[in-house]
Amino acid sequence: SRNDATWHSVTGQCDIIVNPAFLSLPSPEASRCCSSECQPLEAGILCLRGDVEIGGCQQASFCNGTSAACPPGDTLEDNTPCNDGSNVCDHGVCNGSACTLYNTTECYCSREDQLCEVCCVFGGECISTFDWPEAENITVHPGYPCRDLTGYCNQDLECVYVDNNDILNDLLDNLKDLLFNLKSLTQWLKSYWYWVLASFGGLIILIILLQVTYRRKKPKKTERGPGERTDGGRPVGRRGQRGRGQSGHGRSGRGQGYQRRADEISPLIERTSQT
Repeated sequence: SRNDATWHSVTGQCDIIVNPAFLSLPSPEASRCCSSECQPLEAGILCLRGDVEIGGCQQASFCNGTSAACPPGDTLEDNTPCNDGSNVCDHGVCNGSACTLYNTTECYCSREDQLCEVCCVFGGECISTFDWPEAENITVHPGYPCRDLTGYCNQDLECVYVDNNDILNDLLDNLKDLLFNLKSLTQWLKSYWYWVLASFGGLIILIILLQVTYRRKKPKKTERGPGERTDGGRPVGRRGQRGRGQSGHGRSGRGQGYQRRADEISPLIERTSQT
């Protein structure tokens, strides 16, 4: 049986769940700090990785040695730079604006060479952090919106403009090309209708030839021998045929006997009539 060690959320104790369908193995998903003997793991064992190393705000979690459950990891303080400095932590989530470090709000620069730089409102104007002496040079993360939310920054920190009108225009152009092609096809059919008719007739002739060839090449049914004739759907052997032949011969003999008797009686009838 398998003994799954799991942490009971109500009692706060480590329980054993017996499941005879499996071998005896620990269940780390049930309780990351619970051993197979249903004992809390030693303190300091990593039970949940954080995301600080990849730009997040959640620190790693470690077993405390007394609880079978993995305690929640600490979060970085608010306004701590994250995401390579492009953002700051906000209640454990890296989605705050870096402009909050300077007690201001974020904006979008209009200069082409500053579209992928973090711009903040300084002195009532939208200025890049590269141009503000008290601020660090901060760039946005790839995929960040730019050009007043009409584009996005790529890996080279270039703003890729996305125009929905261009997409719509491309779609309309494709539809026009399709309609033009259909119109051209209609005109071609009107001009060269005889080719269409000839092709259709040739197709019919080809189908007929294939049918005739198939029927000629179709294997004929095997002819039955004298002993394999059927009578009313039932096979009749040679013995049955012989019997039938003898029966027919008997009937023919009786007919000849009747004829001889009739020939013998006819003269007697004629003599009687003359007398």
